[in-house]
Amino acid sequence: MPWRAWAGRPYRWYLRQHLMFASGSIRMPNRKWILIFAKKMIFPSSDAISAAARYIWTAINSFSIWFCGGIILQFRGKISFYKKFLQPVINVYRHIGIAAEYKPVNDVVVEHRKISGTGAAEIADCIVFVGNLIVDFDYHMMSRVLKVPDEKFRDKVHRTIKANLTTIRRELGENKTAQWPAGRLNDLMAAEFQKLVGPMKPPSKDSQLQAKMDELKHMMFSDDWFFQKGKRSMPGRDIQIRAGAKLVHRVHKASGGLIRADFEVIDGYLGKVYISGDFFCYPDNGIESLETALDGQPVSQLSVFLKEFYAKNPIETPGIEINDWLKTLTVT
Repeated sequence: MPWRAWAGRPYRWYLRQHLMFASGSIRMPNRKWILIFAKKMIFPSSDAISAAARYIWTAINSFSIWFCGGIILQFRGKISFYKKFLQPVINVYRHIGIAAEYKPVNDVVVEHRKISGTGAAEIADCIVFVGNLIVDFDYHMMSRVLKVPDEKFRDKVHRTIKANLTTIRRELGENKTAQWPAGRLNDLMAAEFQKLVGPMKPPSKDSQLQAKMDELKHMMFSDDWFFQKGKRSMPGRDIQIRAGAKLVHRVHKASGGLIRADFEVIDGYLGKVYISGDFFCYPDNGIESLETALDGQPVSQLSVFLKEFYAKNPIETPGIEINDWLKTLTVT
């Protein structure tokens, strides 16, 4: 069955010890809606698996909902869909004392920090909706397993993730977090989703489902799965931290030499820009001046900014034109 992801790109995490299979579920009698709860990771009960559900949180309570039979037609676009079905997650967070809010398109945040990972995909005639409550997160381990160009960029990944992603433990502290074990959080989630979709009842895993789970476990724990290579549309690396927050490493070959740039894009604005490479710039501090000036600039106005920067400053970069800078600082 073909599937199309709505949000984010499927990720392949290389730490097998963080993967677990579905531990239980709640299903509506008419089977139009299926809600699966698990700790750390879930695999939906179907031949087709939504890779958007594959997260590496060190402690997590996850859910997956399947909407079948054209139910998506009831919603006017993705924002309407996410806003409606993320409300139960927000309600649970607020119940335990965390002031979570919805942020388009598919984020739940506390102030500016993400506290739930969600996504959706279309599989045949169904919509699969996956998400979680983030109890804890290993920031250091995440920065280690991501493929990055160098150790300096890895350190930046660690700092940026920690600044833009939070957890129940960070928000409540150790003592209050201990009051909300996985089972209790799952009960709260079940209650909130039943308010939205109606009464549900627990099913049991049949032999066919268990066999499929065992088959998928064998495939997804293999080296071929963990170390398969993805496709890249352009040289460099883009790491999405949350909606509106991205860490970028870009490489561009201009006629005047090779340009490398590391930078953040937070809610449409450039930040922490670092430029290096193999090219000439006069005077010597010209690139430092450009880095400083780029900080806080809106990405949408980058072309205008660069033209004004070159007009106002006596800087020469032989073989590197404004179009080269635009390609270097492009955000996909």
